[in-house]
Amino acid sequence: MEKSSSQPVKKLWIAIVISLTFFAIELVGGFIAASLALLSDSFHLLSDVVSFGISLLSIYLAQRPATRALSYGYHRAEILGALVSIFLIWLLTLYLCVEAYDRLKNPVQVDGKTMCIVATIGVFVNIENSEALLHEHGQTEHEHGNGDKEENVNIRAALLHVLGDFLSSLGVLISSIVIMFDESKVWVDPLCTFIFSALVMLTTYGVLRSSIRVLMEATPLHIDSSAVKNDLEKIKGVKSVHDLHSKFLFLSLYYIKTFIIFNFISFTNIYIIFFSLGFNSWPGTFDSLLLAV
Repeated sequence: MEKSSSQPVKKLWIAIVISLTFFAIELVGGFIAASLALLSDSFHLLSDVVSFGISLLSIYLAQRPATRALSYGYHRAEILGALVSIFLIWLLTLYLCVEAYDRLKNPVQVDGKTMCIVATIGVFVNIENSEALLHEHGQTEHEHGNGDKEENVNIRAALLHVLGDFLSSLGVLISSIVIMFDESKVWVDPLCTFIFSALVMLTTYGVLRSSIRVLMEATPLHIDSSAVKNDLEKIKGVKSVHDLHSKFLFLSLYYIKTFIIFNFISFTNIYIIFFSLGFNSWPGTFDSLLLAV
């Protein structure tokens, strides 16, 4: 692995290890304290671990060469992993929502002290995670400028997830303090469960939607096919553009494919047009060009 991407990978691994460790602490603490809020927050944390894992996987797979059987490489493996993980997390979240509804009707005593201790640890863990990722994000931009774009995006996404975890832990901490001072307000615990379950759904919905768009070979939302066609036809030497299609190959890469008819011009001019379109290699034919973005 190149040195330029080793630091983002290292930071993502650190974030995954720390998050998984605290996930286990919250899970055990949730059972001990009988707190659904802690349990739901732990699954919110698990959904973020999935996102970290997808970011990490995308960096690793981007460096694996394509094969004869997999001419586009292994990138879509991240889609399969994301869909399976999201499905399992949604099932667990649905179960917690059912339990929370039952607890609103039949309140259960919650150990506010244990809940408070675990939530306090969570606040500090997320502060530490945020500082580490903030440092890495700033360092990467300073050293590489516009380079290593994918690693920068992954670090930025991980940072947003950690900040969300911090707010969740802060919410659990406030709820635990309320329960410690007034044990009759145990309804705060299932209420937090509904809030955190909604956060889990919101956090994972974006990844789910993007994954489905990749599988359906949808046109990227930010691409205007008509505008691309018009821009290509404005290039000197291009007579017309036909059958322009664009789709995602995987979450972080898409391509545009089109059929270009050239005017009767010299071989040298065709060569110049070819490189003006952004190519860096020679295809050997001009009847059909693949425009890699």
